[in-house]
Amino acid sequence: MAHDPGCLAASLGVGTALNLHGFAMKTGDLLMFGAVFTFSCNLIFTRILSRRLTPFIITVYSFALSAVLFDPFVLSSLKIDWAQPLRIWGLAFAAVLVAQGLANVLWNKGMQDVGAAKSAIVLNLQPMMTMLLDFILFGHPVTVQQTLGAALVFGGVLLGTLPMGSVVKKSKAH
Repeated sequence: MAHDPGCLAASLGVGTALNLHGFAMKTGDLLMFGAVFTFSCNLIFTRILSRRLTPFIITVYSFALSAVLFDPFVLSSLKIDWAQPLRIWGLAFAAVLVAQGLANVLWNKGMQDVGAAKSAIVLNLQPMMTMLLDFILFGHPVTVQQTLGAALVFGGVLLGTLPMGSVVKKSKAH
């Protein structure tokens, strides 16, 4: 119950940033829901697994499961030009191992150390960084409405993840 104001503020922020008028579900919306749902499952399973396994082993299991579940769909739906020089395949392989592998090991280590709720706060910086990169790379202006929405989302997440007792105690101390 204490997290309800944060959830409400974050939901209002999403609606504000996206300039939503009404509710209509499209294919992209379903894909985004699926992405959020599977990531939420990942947070839960990583938290459970981190009690028994190292962050490296959790990452290995995650990559293996992803390969088994998703690679058949990708390989069957795309026309892939396999005739690439070995150095390109080596670069792709290294990029996956270093960029994704190392990032996932460090993420899982962070979740193990500080917990899922606190580490999830970092994820809410991604939409703000996306807006910034969209501005820098493509010159799309960031509107006041998007900025307000992003602030509401970030504030709502902070409000929802911080223990309410600590917020109340700090405000009473002043």
